[in-house]
Amino acid sequence: MATIGKIRKRSGLLLIVIGGAMVAFILGDFIGSKGGSTKVEVGTIAGEPVDIQEFEFRVDEQIQGLKSAGQNVDEAATTQIRNQVWNDLVRDRVIVPQLNDLGLAVTPEEFDDVRFGNNVMPDFANDQNFKNPETGQFDPQRVRQYFVYIQNTYPVLWQNQKDRILQTRLNQKFNNLIKKGVYVNSIQAQEQYLAQNKKVDVDFAFKRYSAIADSLVTVTESDVKDYFNENKGKDIYKQKDSRSASYISFPVAPSEEDINEIRRELTTLAAEFKNATNDTTFVTENGNSQFYFPEEYTVGSLDKETDSLITNAQIGDVIGPFTTGDVMKIVKVVFNGPEKEVNARHILLQAQNGETSEQLKAQGDSLLKVIKANDNFAELARTVSMDRGSAAKGGELDWFGKGRMVKPFEEGAYSTPKGGLTVVESQFGVHIIEVLDTRNTDKLKLAAIDRKLEASNETVNNIYDRASEISINNTTAEKLEAAAKEQGLPLLQARNVEPGARFVSGLTNPDAFVRWLYKAEQGEVSAPIEMDGMIAVAVLNNITAEGEPKFEDVKDRMEQEVMKAKKAEFFMTKMQGDNIAAIASNIGETVKNANDLTFGTAVIPGGGREPEVIAKTMTLPANAAPVVLKGELGVYAVVVKAVKEAPENTNYEAQRASLSSTVKGRVDFGAYNALVEQAEVKDERHKFF
Repeated sequence: MATIGKIRKRSGLLLIVIGGAMVAFILGDFIGSKGGSTKVEVGTIAGEPVDIQEFEFRVDEQIQGLKSAGQNVDEAATTQIRNQVWNDLVRDRVIVPQLNDLGLAVTPEEFDDVRFGNNVMPDFANDQNFKNPETGQFDPQRVRQYFVYIQNTYPVLWQNQKDRILQTRLNQKFNNLIKKGVYVNSIQAQEQYLAQNKKVDVDFAFKRYSAIADSLVTVTESDVKDYFNENKGKDIYKQKDSRSASYISFPVAPSEEDINEIRRELTTLAAEFKNATNDTTFVTENGNSQFYFPEEYTVGSLDKETDSLITNAQIGDVIGPFTTGDVMKIVKVVFNGPEKEVNARHILLQAQNGETSEQLKAQGDSLLKVIKANDNFAELARTVSMDRGSAAKGGELDWFGKGRMVKPFEEGAYSTPKGGLTVVESQFGVHIIEVLDTRNTDKLKLAAIDRKLEASNETVNNIYDRASEISINNTTAEKLEAAAKEQGLPLLQARNVEPGARFVSGLTNPDAFVRWLYKAEQGEVSAPIEMDGMIAVAVLNNITAEGEPKFEDVKDRMEQEVMKAKKAEFFMTKMQGDNIAAIASNIGETVKNANDLTFGTAVIPGGGREPEVIAKTMTLPANAAPVVLKGELGVYAVVVKAVKEAPENTNYEAQRASLSSTVKGRVDFGAYNALVEQAEVKDERHKFF
């Protein structure tokens, strides 16, 4: 079984080799022709082409970084990486020049500060993996330990993560500079004050367009074409390049036989696992993870039967196979009993101004003497310690077990008795440690081997064959629709799919589907399209070109606008007069009232969401004749009963602060989007991936 495990692991490498050969072959069609070469572009950013080789090289760097840490990189993960690399390229060409011109940088001290200092990034502070499981509070030591581990073990992944943190911090600095330049003047603040505090009370009569059935309104094609010719150039009707399709989907799920086969494999492995003399080696050779990390089991986290089997097992017992979510597992109990934990506090000293390790150690020894003489550990921690996260708490780190701290720190803490002090050196600097208390806590730790419950090759082939048969025998939209109906399969719709779309209704990771849409001709039926968890057969129904719309593309939408206009015209002729009560009677409605409307009000009580009608109402004089206004939901006859001007005010600081906060809140996305728009980014990855 160990040999089978090795073959299964190496199959990923084989696929990479084959995939690499295929990419080289495909690119050979574009590159290197008769001694010359033609670059293949996947887009342009700020007028500069993005070469496919540069793009794929960066994608591969990210993938290899994850794989070096034993992480599985499936199609979904690859898609996510490609999107991230594209965003990085956009950033490099759009934002980085701005950062360089401004001279922005992140110092090593600042890099530490945003990970485990006083200004920790939310990504770390909110991550459950970096919180003390007992207190639920952020634990900077867990972040330190994590980065030391990946830096020493997975240098490629470490570099990727370091780059990501530095990018995030530089972006924050850039946005903060812009925010510092945001200023709201007193006139703007006064305008906001008036908009918020000027109020009107109104009486109104309201008739909804829906009061007349569409079937009673005559709208000719000529009417719609006239409207089309007058309005087709408006921004609201401008079209984006898109495709619309219908498709049948075939879910790719494991069969009962697939599940039974996984169960049989794990059952066989369970017997071998029980007798294994080296659990780490066994898990490495047979598990889905390349590394062996015993996981601490939380009682009650599985179903009652499995939970009972695990909690009552002895060390060396193997439980399973059992299913949790979409995974089937076997687990071996590797530890069950009390484990020592330490509650300690520390002061961290780090080299400053070129201090040597010996000088730092001498400084630690001197502080140790001061603490012993004056019993002032907490006070010194708050003023001296470079670990600002724990310094605020007098250096306290709370309880920790083995494996939580870096090795020198752990060894020093565990070898020191309760109440004792010691000085140790780690890769972070020199630590003065005081052990506040020790205890034994019951722990249950498991080594696990799992298999994802997924369809076998045979099952996938059977589903593919069924989809292929439908594709071959139904080569038009009409035939595909008839086949779906005959076989009881829903014919799903993917409307207005834009180039490179990452989300398509009903599909997960639809890249292959989108690529087909942009290569197909209208009316074409696809061969089976394989995606995550499904295979689809589609027909391309419509191609929408960018720019002014075709009449057929917006006919239905414009017909509704023409119908609304005709209904509005009909109502408005019946809503003329000097008396609001008479107008209401003419249209079979009653007079309603709404008080304290402001420019910021969006909804008329009893009338609906009509911000434009409200804005016009705010400009009307009091006690004048009714004014008839066309709205989105219907037609309104409005009389302003009272205008309540905003109270006199000479201090608009509250409005200025509120408006300033609102404007600054738009900077994080607004500044980036403005630069990207100016750079005229053109993403054509959908043609290749």
